[in-house]
Amino acid sequence: VATMSINEFVIAGRIAQDPEHRNNPEKGGMLKITVAVNRDYTDSEGNRGTDFIDVAMFGKRADAKAPHLAKGQYVVVKGSIEHNAVVQEDGSKRWFYNFKASDIDW
Repeated sequence: VATMSINEFVIAGRIAQDPEHRNNPEKGGMLKITVAVNRDYTDSEGNRGTDFIDVAMFGKRADAKAPHLAKGQYVVVKGSIEHNAVVQEDGSKRWFYNFKASDIDW
């Protein structure tokens, strides 16, 4: 039986704060953006919530995209999700997700 695995996300929304870009000439850059995405439902009072999703992009592609991005800009981000754990001082694990962009369009 053939199986297929897919790890891909698409996020469309506005950049919530100024993008953060760091350039490393040897490895390529790192670009971080936070995308504000409106939820598709309302609460009992009729308010629509917003999710703020942190996304990172690495390498030369990050360096190329960074000059074209700004707070408030509408973007479509595509990429994959990484699930990682950090061991706390007390020995417990804290799990978190990283949204790693492969492309950002505007």
